[in-house]
Amino acid sequence: STLRGNVGPELAALLEAGDGGPLVFAPAFPALGRTTREGRQYVDGVPLEKTAFAADRLNPITTSLVGDILRKDTSLHVSTARPEALSAMLRDAGSPGAGEAVIVVDGETGEDLAETARQILSFVAAPASRTGDLPPLAGCAGFAAYLPALLGIAEGEADRIEPTSPLLAMNGSLNPVSLAQIRAAVSGGFRDLPLGPADIASPEGRRMATDGLAALLSEGCPAVLRNVLSPDEVDDYCRAAESKGISRDEMHLVMPRAYGEIIRDLVSRVTVGTLAVFGGDTLVGILDAFGKKSVIPLAEAFPGVVLARIPGVVNPRYILTKAGGFGGEDLLLKIRDGIGTQSGPGRR
Repeated sequence: STLRGNVGPELAALLEAGDGGPLVFAPAFPALGRTTREGRQYVDGVPLEKTAFAADRLNPITTSLVGDILRKDTSLHVSTARPEALSAMLRDAGSPGAGEAVIVVDGETGEDLAETARQILSFVAAPASRTGDLPPLAGCAGFAAYLPALLGIAEGEADRIEPTSPLLAMNGSLNPVSLAQIRAAVSGGFRDLPLGPADIASPEGRRMATDGLAALLSEGCPAVLRNVLSPDEVDDYCRAAESKGISRDEMHLVMPRAYGEIIRDLVSRVTVGTLAVFGGDTLVGILDAFGKKSVIPLAEAFPGVVLARIPGVVNPRYILTKAGGFGGEDLLLKIRDGIGTQSGPGRR
């Protein structure tokens, strides 16, 4: 929903591998403040290039124009549609065989996404659709909620799956949203364990962090392992890392590896009921430590926050994953307060 990564080339590859376009792209996620208006992407009403994502070290965003982002390194033909005009635009473009064409659909509300789905179904049902097949579709989790209706999948009542204690949060994100969530958790009673650059660079430092977490979780205390608490601390943290031989460009690789090593060693000593992971790089580092490449989603605990498990791994029992910019400030407090106590702390 913030259009980072290789979005354009991936959509171009999808069109090339299939029967051509047009492809319907719905990048809005209104429940989390990600909206699309007149082909521009906004976060809480702010154009994308003026948000914290503009300063992302791996994928800096320089424009909020979705078409410009998609056309980077591609030959995609991009147009924009309001939801209520989508069916007509699809008929005019023709499907399949329209070439590498993408229609970016505006979305400012959940009703806009619902209308997008209705317009797609209307196009499919019309005689002019030729094949009666769905056009290629792309989007984020906001639009994914409407896929069951589009694909004819019956929705049933999901099994109730809840996080269990003890709770450990690991934050490797520098997004101001994640940092605010960590600050709120510490203020609200989570035990705080900072992992400084000297700890990351030293086996002894990582071992001491593991010892500290093991002691806290054995007592049933919710805890956070984190980098900084405030955006104001980031530059000092990076300078301290450079003094330990870790450049700013390497930090996004070194820190997740350290987190992965710590959690791998931790679960050999103590049960982790729920591991909350902030940031995609952090999650990858943890999965690498377990020799895994994927997670199995179980439920959406909060908008954009997924309760999952790691295949073949029984400890931690559950993981909660989210992007750095997702969620309200009190997210970890809500997770803690909603966790059942039936599992309790324990040693393995």
